[in-house]
Amino acid sequence: AGVAVIALAVAGAQLVRKERTATRSLAASYLLRGHQFAREGNEALAALSYAESNRIAPTTAARLNAAAYLRGIAQPRHVFRHQGWVRFVAFSPDGARVLTGGDDGTARLWDVKTGAPFGKPMRASGGIWWAAFSPDGGRVVTRNRMSAQLWDVRTGEPIGKAMEYPAPGDDPAPISFSPDGTYVAMAGRYVATLWDGVSGERIGKDMVHTGFIRCVAFSPDGKRLLTASSDKTARLWDVPTGKPIGKIIRHQQGVEIGAFGPDGRHVLTGSGDHTARLWNARTGEPAGKVFWHESEVRRVAFSPNGKLVLTGSVDRTARLWEVESGSPVGSPMRHGGWIEAGAFSPDGRRCLTPGQVVRFVLMRRENGLAAIAVEPIEGPEAERCGTC
Repeated sequence: AGVAVIALAVAGAQLVRKERTATRSLAASYLLRGHQFAREGNEALAALSYAESNRIAPTTAARLNAAAYLRGIAQPRHVFRHQGWVRFVAFSPDGARVLTGGDDGTARLWDVKTGAPFGKPMRASGGIWWAAFSPDGGRVVTRNRMSAQLWDVRTGEPIGKAMEYPAPGDDPAPISFSPDGTYVAMAGRYVATLWDGVSGERIGKDMVHTGFIRCVAFSPDGKRLLTASSDKTARLWDVPTGKPIGKIIRHQQGVEIGAFGPDGRHVLTGSGDHTARLWNARTGEPAGKVFWHESEVRRVAFSPNGKLVLTGSVDRTARLWEVESGSPVGSPMRHGGWIEAGAFSPDGRRCLTPGQVVRFVLMRRENGLAAIAVEPIEGPEAERCGTC
């Protein structure tokens, strides 16, 4: 028995040493990458690499280098002030305007180059939790706990009446313009609705789940809508009637996110059951292999050519997969926290996940109550991911 105990102790000590060695090696690799980016003059990625190295295994060199390069890149260009917490920021489709809004009940437009306000504030009762531009940039839709509202960007005046949720609640409710701006889809708790994107008039039937709706997404042609819900299902609906299409898409746990492929033939869903799955976008039938993570999948995206998918998970990894074979592409992209966002560059050769940001907006919610737009960083949008 004594020999067995000693053997276990030795094995445990060896395992601890192995883990420490792996951690130090990973930290050292980020430190070396930081040096490389610094030599190339890419201050943004140098700062991020040094910071990640220091997070994994704190060292004086990594900490001092990260601080030095962050001071160099994170200089505010403009400050956009509100009288309450700033809840959101967004760029217009042409990149010329910034939209901000928050607890003071206003959404405001600002000129990116000068930082000056553009037009008059869009005022709504209660705080504004979220907003977005229409695809042509001519309209804005805002939402709060009870309703949404369309606005004319040029005049700052509301368009039509408030679009009230059938089932209002405290949870943030998804809302989206169709690709051509003709329709607006939004969800309140367990009901999704369609609205005319120009007049703000209600159209179609209620699209109902039995759990909270986490996502609404239009197909590329705007003729179908995908909803994802905590009731462990995703549904396809006809636009503009709101009638269901095909079979109910089912997971073993709540569905967190969904997206259409660029050709509209497939949808991809991510779930709390640790999987992302492909489905036929017309029938709801399974249409490929299962993409596995070690925890719930929070974000999914198709490459522009539809041949690859990107998945992001609470397991702190983003992964690339081939659509046709279901095989992983390259190694997992590991991060220090949950993956809450991810996207491909327009040419499909690069993918972007948090930790590789090169163009960004910061929000301050305390004291200053301001949104800060940071000067875009020159250089590549992101590191190359695997072989994409």
